[in-house]
Amino acid sequence: MAAAFVKEDLSCFICLNPYKDPVLLRCGHSFCRDCIAHELDTQGGSRVYTCPNCGAEFLERPPMLHKKRRLHAVETVPCTYCDGPIPAEKTCLHCDASLCAKHLTKHSTAPEHVLIEPTATPEDRKCPLHRQLLDHYCTEDDVFICSPCYLGGDHQNHEVLYLNIQSAENENKNINLFIENLSKERQKIQDQIESLQDYEEAQGKQIDAVGERVTTQIQNVWRELELLHNKVLTEVQVQKIKSSELVLDWKKKLEEQRQELSGKISDMQELCDISDPLTFLKKVMGTDLIGIFNDKNSKVIGNEFDETPISEMLYKELLQFADGLNKRMLKDAFPKMKKSEITLDMKTAHCKIKIRSSRTASYSANRQVRRGCPERFRSQHVLSKCKFSSGNHYWEVQVMGTQCSIGVAYDNIERKTARNDSRIGYNRRSWSLSIDNNLSVRHNNAKIRMPTDSPVRSFGIFLEYEAGRLSFYQLCDPIRHLHTFTTTFTRPLHAAFYLGEGSRITILN
Repeated sequence: MAAAFVKEDLSCFICLNPYKDPVLLRCGHSFCRDCIAHELDTQGGSRVYTCPNCGAEFLERPPMLHKKRRLHAVETVPCTYCDGPIPAEKTCLHCDASLCAKHLTKHSTAPEHVLIEPTATPEDRKCPLHRQLLDHYCTEDDVFICSPCYLGGDHQNHEVLYLNIQSAENENKNINLFIENLSKERQKIQDQIESLQDYEEAQGKQIDAVGERVTTQIQNVWRELELLHNKVLTEVQVQKIKSSELVLDWKKKLEEQRQELSGKISDMQELCDISDPLTFLKKVMGTDLIGIFNDKNSKVIGNEFDETPISEMLYKELLQFADGLNKRMLKDAFPKMKKSEITLDMKTAHCKIKIRSSRTASYSANRQVRRGCPERFRSQHVLSKCKFSSGNHYWEVQVMGTQCSIGVAYDNIERKTARNDSRIGYNRRSWSLSIDNNLSVRHNNAKIRMPTDSPVRSFGIFLEYEAGRLSFYQLCDPIRHLHTFTTTFTRPLHAAFYLGEGSRITILN
């Protein structure tokens, strides 16, 4: 009978897949060549190398020994009852015989006839003392034993586990199936990791692009500030030159006066040497020395440097720069602003407000036939279906005609009166932007006018609930910030609209 070897483990301990180019470590454990090479590479920074299976330690990187035997094959075990070399399909541990497919059909199915995978050494599965199946495991002595060893032998009264050999064979198949399922799950995770890597790369490129754009914007701002800086410094130099020229002019005049005074002093010293009174008087009368005693001493008062023009210039230029920067930021930000989903609530609409779609409303001289309900206004208002009690929200409204107001209102705004103080912006429960020939904002009937020469009648509304800010913007080019209300919101808010005669509003997508 040809020699056979027991089927070895089919899976690599590291990747759990069938072996690829198997190798051995000195401790005897097998791995895929690439798997163990990568594992040893990761251990390169430590002082010792360890086997991933048993933990055996090596002071130097252990060599990977080529495994000569094929791990996926089992040598053929011939059938005990056939004359020729017919391969066996099972080995019976009770009969100590290996059976081919033909003899297996005739074999006993009694429980004591335990069938396992073909093996040429079934005696290895039996107790050398009692020649019975090793169907128990002694946990105290860490050995496999047979039933007589347990019931009356050296292992009596020990903690022993019963082993179902037939079930173990079936479980081995289940484990292989489980390994296959785990491998599929692992591949799914690998695919997810690769997808995450792609996502990370895409996100990195997008973030880098944002960084480059921010850098460009800051560089542009810096260049503008440098130009402003140079402009103001040029004006400072102009003022310095003017001051130097003024001082030089005064110095020239003073030098002329000094020389004139030196000449007069010399003439006066000559007079002091004349002793004859008559000659003295004749000399005095013939010179210009008389007037010197009547002249007042010249007093030069130079104007101090006035920095006011430069400060005013700097202030004006900075205001223009800040205004331009704000407009540029608004122009960049608004196209990217995510709009909230705003639709009109028919239940709140006044009977003279015609709802043409969920986003368009217009004033109608003809009253619409509508059922009365607690939510409906008796004044010419309509609210949004949604309400805001947290977060940031942005929407845009296009307005046609005049006598129209847009804004926000608390959910408890007065609805059952037509008085003027029920209009949005005219009470404490609402804030509005009114559009007529001019623009104005209102809250609690406090009005602030917003002169504008732009014909554009499209507006952006930005609500920051927790921050307590409500901002209005005119969507012209460049976008113009109109006003920001600052308060503390205490109740849920609706988008609110008031429509006068001939007006229409559309909430833009």
